[in-house]
Amino acid sequence: MSTVTGTRPPLRPDPPEPQPPRGVRGWDVETWAAAHARQVQRLDERLAEACGRPVEEVADDVHAGRLLTADEARAYGLADGTAAPRHGRAG
Repeated sequence: MSTVTGTRPPLRPDPPEPQPPRGVRGWDVETWAAAHARQVQRLDERLAEACGRPVEEVADDVHAGRLLTADEARAYGLADGTAAPRHGRAG
């Protein structure tokens, strides 16, 4: 694995594409996919409402897998503040 100097590795690997639960019949996949799309849309709406940004902007950032530092999250509107790390405590 090569790394580029000065870049931050992702906090988590890219999530896999959603898969229907095991045992879902072919004709149920469309129903499952529609329910999943509604859940994603609702998440985008709730995040946009919480941080005061347009739903389209939040949806684009989520879909792109945008990662934020603590300070960037605060500027984006996802966090009210950041706390200093607690020393001497296993995390």
